[in-house]
Parts: sequence; structure tokens; C-alpha cells
Amino acid sequence: MKPDVFLRSVTAGLLSSIIYALVELSAIKLSFMHTSVWKAAAGMFLPASQIATPLGTLIGIIGHLIIGGLWGIFFYVLLLYIGVDRSVYKGILIGFYVWLFGTVMMRFGVTSYVYFDVTEQLGALIGSLTFGLSLGYLVPVLAMRGVSESSPIFRGSLSAMLAQPAYKQASDKREDDADQNRP
Repeated sequence: MKPDVFLRSVTAGLLSSIIYALVELSAIKLSFMHTSVWKAAAGMFLPASQIATPLGTLIGIIGHLIIGGLWGIFFYVLLLYIGVDRSVYKGILIGFYVWLFGTVMMRFGVTSYVYFDVTEQLGALIGSLTFGLSLGYLVPVLAMRGVSESSPIFRGSLSAMLAQPAYKQASDKREDDADQNRP
């Protein structure tokens, strides 16, 4: 039976979300941070007065895990298009974008729980980078076994077009014309 890469991608995203939550939980225990990502996730679904309740914590953790699973699927598809090689570095970059996306979402009022303190944002950045690093490691290990490291789907006319220089020198054009006129 062939492995289900969809479920494996979701699993990689869930595990990465758990790692992210553990990093933030340890930062909270060390008094580096005083809030968590699951409170921000709970704020997407609940008013601010209900976030600190046990139900709010449960909804926030479930929301955080669902978002992590979605990022696992997104990262799997992204690796199909851009290639599996250097996936950990690509994952760290995705982690940075996750942090940036979360900060922008807070600024636009998507969540009712907003934190803009410098240490909170630094903690969220460290957690997001850790999330991306673990996503970059776990998606290829769990969902992409047997995929060649250098075989992205996005190979062909578009990538060939992007790899070409923007202009051709006059000598290159004459050589191309000469090659076309040869029998």
C-alpha cells in the first residue's frame, strides 16, 4: 500500500506545531515571554474575555494545530515545486514568513488577542523559526521519501525562461544565427 502523503504532510505540520508550542511554553516558564501562540489562535474564534478560560485554551490549541497541519500541506506542495534540496533552510524561511504573517494578521485585527511587546515578538519569531526548521526537516522525512532532491516539478519552459539572461550580446546572436543556418 502506497503511503498517504497528505496525511503525512499534516502529521509533519502537527508535530512542528507541537514543537513550536513547547518552545513557547519553555520561554514562558523562563519568564522570557508571558503569552502564547495558542492564546492568539483562540482570539481568532473567541472574544478577548473568554481566551483565558479552559475552553479558550482548548480552542486555541486546536486552532494552532489545525493551522500547523495546513502549513504542512502547503510546505509539501511548495517543495514539490521548488525541490527538496536544502529543505531545512527553506523551512526556516517559511518560519520567518509565518511570523511575519501572524504579526500582520494581528495588526489587521484578525485576532482579538494582540501582543506587540518586543520580547513577545522576539519569542514569537524564535518559535516560528523553530516551527519552520522542524517543518523543513519533518516534511521530507515523513512525506517525501523517495523524492529526488533535485527534481522539482517547476522545471521546464518557465524555469528555462527565468534562467536566461535578459539580453543577448551581439556576438551570441551571430553564433545563434550561424547555428540555425547550418545543415
